[in-house]
Parts: sequence; structure tokens; C-alpha cells
Amino acid sequence: MELSDDTLTVSRELSELDKDVLEFTQILDACDVNYVIVSGYVAILTGRSRSTEDIDVILESLSEAETEQLVTELKDRGYWGMAMPLDEMYSMLSEGSRIRIAEEGEMYPNFETWFVSNDVEREPLSSYGGAGPLFADRLARKLGIEYALVPAVPGVLSAFGLVTADRRFDFSTSRPLLLSSDRVDEINEIYDDLEARAHAEAPNANIKRAVDLRYQGQTFELTVDVPSGEITAASIEEIRERFERQYESVYGQINPDETVEALTWRLDAVNATPPVEPQMDTKEHSIEDAIKSTRPAYTEDGFVEHVVYDRYKLPVNESIEGPAIVEESESTTVIGLESRFRIDQVGNLLIHVG
Repeated sequence: MELSDDTLTVSRELSELDKDVLEFTQILDACDVNYVIVSGYVAILTGRSRSTEDIDVILESLSEAETEQLVTELKDRGYWGMAMPLDEMYSMLSEGSRIRIAEEGEMYPNFETWFVSNDVEREPLSSYGGAGPLFADRLARKLGIEYALVPAVPGVLSAFGLVTADRRFDFSTSRPLLLSSDRVDEINEIYDDLEARAHAEAPNANIKRAVDLRYQGQTFELTVDVPSGEITAASIEEIRERFERQYESVYGQINPDETVEALTWRLDAVNATPPVEPQMDTKEHSIEDAIKSTRPAYTEDGFVEHVVYDRYKLPVNESIEGPAIVEESESTTVIGLESRFRIDQVGNLLIHVG
């Protein structure tokens, strides 16, 4: 595998999945659609061993006419919309929904496709880990993101999340049943058993129930919350209403005359962990207090002199110009020449990307 001139070259025999992806992307290329493939298939392509039944493809936002051209090409090449006709592609994608596309009559592999969102232009790029902050400013600039955020204790953020996470137990049992008022006794027995298991493992935990539902005969389920207490005929109606609201949100339509089938019954038991805040230095510091030295660092323009700061001595809400290097115990952040940065009131390092 080799990356050269923004092209990733993989030197191996093509798998059937590779061939499916190539054929689909050739259609996108023929319609001049910009796209990016993300998630599981990328891991497979770069050498990780895992399985996937769908390929996630983010498309540039297209006009209705451009989408119609793509739909025509897909149909001509023998593709179909699995849960929604391809003719509905523009309305679905423009509303922020996704559509699954596969070869006619097939379910796997399928291409889960959606339009790129502009949210990335409004939200900060969060960067953490030992090396992540090194590239935060540069990556945000390349992506057109205005701000990058390096949280407090970035190098141990995952460990911090682990010790502060709620203690959670997930219980489930698979028992296919039609969602019908004449099955309430069976459903109550299922949840009684799950709750008994939960109380044995996690006494005094908060209980939340859910179930995986689909229209009978379909192959994809939606997980829907189940009301607490005894399941009654009214509960069944409420569960169906929740399912159909969620189904319409995902697929754009419902089938009110179709039977709903339940597959897996779920129960979560959660013991909440008390909140923990990182301890901040409450001493008042000046920018001069935080300066450690200066040193050259390599940039796109060659070696450039950077001011080196001690993160723990940076004053709160004081804007500082780049280029700069901010050092701390477990990580280092590099700020570019046209950017500036500050420490906010909760200890985040916020970079305003130039």
C-alpha cells in the first residue's frame, strides 16, 4: 500500500467487495459526483481484518437535476433503492436522510449514501490523544473548519472518560414475536426475566427498556424505547406509534397496514457515576509567565521560529497569536502562523484557525 500525490495505491488481488465498490464509484465518477468513502470499508482497504455489509458513501450536495442524472445512471446499471425507490433519492437526501443502494434484487453489499452536511463548517474540530493536537490547526485549515478544540488532559482523555463513565449493563434476549395486544403476557414475561437478571447484576440501577422492530418480512430493524411498567394493549399501541415515528424519520414513509414484528428485547441497567472535573490551576498567570523558549519548527514554508508555551501557565481568555507550540505533560499542540489561540474557562485550548 502506498500513498502518493493524494492517491492511495493498494497492491493486492481485488476482492469481490473491492469490485463492487469500484463499479459503484465508476458510476459516481461518470456523473461528476464528488464523494468520500468512510467507515468500515476504509479499514478493510487499509489492511484491517473485519467484515462489513454496507459501504458508507458521503456525496457532495447535488441539485435535483444532478440527482436525477445519477438515478438514471444507477437504474441503467441495474441498481435499486432497498427501502426507498431511487426516484425518491433527491427528496430523501436533501432532507438529511440516507438511502441504501444495491444491485437489483440484492441486499448485500449495499451503499449507504447521504449528502455531506454543512455542520462541519460550524462545529469545532476536536483533537485529542498524544499526537492529535500536533495536527489540529493544520487539519482544521484543510477542512475549512474555523475552530479547533484541544480539551484539557488530551493525552489521557480516553482514560478520563473510562473512569467517569456510568456503570452500564446491557441485557437482551432474542424472541421473534408479532407486536400484538394478544402477546402482552409473553412480553411481560420477557421483561420480568430481563429485570431479574439486571437486579442481580446491578442493584438499584436505573432501568431502560427497548425492542428491535421491523415490518414483517423486512431485514433491517429499528431500536425503539419501551415504556416502563406492565405492558398492556395501550402499551403495544404506544410502542407501534414510536416505531412508526422513527421509521418515517429514517425512511420518509410508513406502512400502517403492515404487521410489525419484534426480534430482540433489550434492557439497560445504569448506575450513574458522580461527575468528576479536571482540577485547574487557579493561580493568575500572564502570557509572559507561560513562555518557555523559542525554537524553529518545520511548516509548509520551511522552518519557522515558534514561541513555546507552558499550557499550565497560560492565562484564561487571553488571545495569543501564532506561530506557537503549546507543551503539556502528555501532548503538544502546534498553532500556525495565521492562527491564534486561548484557554477558555473550563481549560480547553481553543484555536481560531487563520
